[in-house]
Order: sequence, then structure tokens, then C-alpha cells
Amino acid sequence: MTGLDTSPSFLERARSDATSAGVEVTFDFGDMRDLTAYAGQFDAVVSWATAYGYFDDATNRAVLDQIRAALVQGGRLVMDLNNITARLRDLRPSRVAAQRGPHDLLVDRYHLDPVTSRLEVTRTIVREGRAREVTFVVRLFAFTELRD
Repeated sequence: MTGLDTSPSFLERARSDATSAGVEVTFDFGDMRDLTAYAGQFDAVVSWATAYGYFDDATNRAVLDQIRAALVQGGRLVMDLNNITARLRDLRPSRVAAQRGPHDLLVDRYHLDPVTSRLEVTRTIVREGRAREVTFVVRLFAFTELRD
């Protein structure tokens, strides 16, 4: 089993979790946009925690091409990802995503572009009374797009 991420802190956490669970996993620092080192190596690729869809459409397709090349003949792809149907069912302009105590808070504000099916998220993170804000955009796919 191999884990791949661009975040050193996520990789370190995963290594620690694997050690605690007593399982052997290779964790690599890398980007899903370049999987050439893994050509034909995997029976399955699991894209977890909505990691797919954060690029423009051409790059998202290229990522799928990279995944396909990393799979053995007959290999499978399993994806956990945002999709337009689920999001529309419960779309709110904002939500408190997490709160721990009176000083730690995570708030997401959403803007959905119906023309591009992109969800822009402005995330405010408050830790120990200090706030920072990040914005990211994710493509919300429909089933027919995923099938194709």
C-alpha cells in the first residue's frame, strides 16, 4: 500500500496512524498530477476525502489519465468526492464546520457557480482567538460526467 500527498504534516499524521495500527504503508510526498513513477503498479487507487476536482477541467482529466496509467490491467478506481446532486440537496450559504471550545472555530462560506459547477469556499479558521482565511474552489461533478 502506498499513500501520496503534497502535505508533509498530513503524511506525518498518516505515518503515525499506520504505526499505531501496526500496518505497513509507504508514504510518498508527491502530487497526483504526476504519477509516472507508479506506472502499472496498483490493483486499486483510492482517492479519499474529496481530493479530486480542485483543478481546471483539463487538469482534472489529466489526473484521471495519470491514475489510469498507474493501475494494472483491470485495476479499479474508488473515489470519495463532492458531487453536484448531494451539494444541491443541502446547499447553505455558510456553516460552522467545527467548534472546539470558545476560541477554536472553523466557518465555511459558499458560492456555487451554476454555469461551471464550481463551488467556491471561503474558510475562516479561528484558533486561540487568531483568525486566518483561505479560499479554494472545487468542481462538483454530476454522475453522467463521472461515468463518462
